[in-house]
Amino acid sequence: MQLRPDQLDKHLAGDLKPIYWIQGNETLVVMECQEVLRKACRERGILERDVYHVDNPNQFNWDTLADANASLSLFGDRKIIELRMNGNKVGDQGSKALQAYANDANPDNVLIISSPRLEKAQFNSKYFKAVQAAGATVQVYDIGSDDLPAWLSTRAGARGLHLTPDACRLMADRVQGNLLAAAQEVDKLLMAGHNEVDGETAAALVADSARFSVFTMVDAAMAGDSKCLTILEYLRAEGNDSVSTIMALAREVRIGLEIMEGLDRGQRLDGMMRSLNLWSSKMPIYKRFSQRMNVRKAARLLQQCKEVEHMSKGMADGDPWIGIGRIMLNMCR
Repeated sequence: MQLRPDQLDKHLAGDLKPIYWIQGNETLVVMECQEVLRKACRERGILERDVYHVDNPNQFNWDTLADANASLSLFGDRKIIELRMNGNKVGDQGSKALQAYANDANPDNVLIISSPRLEKAQFNSKYFKAVQAAGATVQVYDIGSDDLPAWLSTRAGARGLHLTPDACRLMADRVQGNLLAAAQEVDKLLMAGHNEVDGETAAALVADSARFSVFTMVDAAMAGDSKCLTILEYLRAEGNDSVSTIMALAREVRIGLEIMEGLDRGQRLDGMMRSLNLWSSKMPIYKRFSQRMNVRKAARLLQQCKEVEHMSKGMADGDPWIGIGRIMLNMCR
């Protein structure tokens, strides 16, 4: 079974599948799909969770997946098993493990796999077909510049906020494709007590926060501008969420890495920007990032983002804000 994110709520009104695979590059949408699934599990009394992170599929112990499926829950007879993949490759051992799990899925457990967007060939792989046959896959499509105003309107409307077409276009242009930033802007308008916002109001309100925002901080870091550290301190003092902050940074580093890998293969920057549905105004930032970095350094930055994400979610020791600062300092050197 294959689902879109907007079909998930209706699907979950019925019985839960034993496996769900959420895949896509829109981090915010993937995270929200994960939470929708967790909520559905909690409503059915499934409270225990085992969470596993696959940073390198060739180094991950895939036997862990079978052990988690076979072990009994501490609080009942059902549990959630989350497999969070840093990349979209599973390797030979991962392929065998996923096929084995899907072919003998424990109906008392719910396996939630999340990963970046899969490649076309992977949809025909044995492991993906096995997962799709035993459970459901959730395809998170990229939201391009043409789609973002409608996405903003729908998101705001679901929260009781009406945005005029002019307001949606202005906000979409301001956030330049960053969904985390777009969601934050909607939340700010709601917190300010607005229930209807036109273009003029949006211009005034969004402009007030444009100087110190997550997406301006990330753009500065990508460009190697040390003012990103000043913006970081402001965001921390204002009580911003470290999870969304590191996720926004990781998203841009991941895109930058993908672009550099393409450049190494001889692809053109403008062509990759179009294929990735990126705003043309971001081209100078990615170009400068690719000139200052290389694939090895960008991959290391992405790994550091993953480590700080663990800190921000309480899964590792350390101050996530200090970790974010160190990552951006490395980006500025």
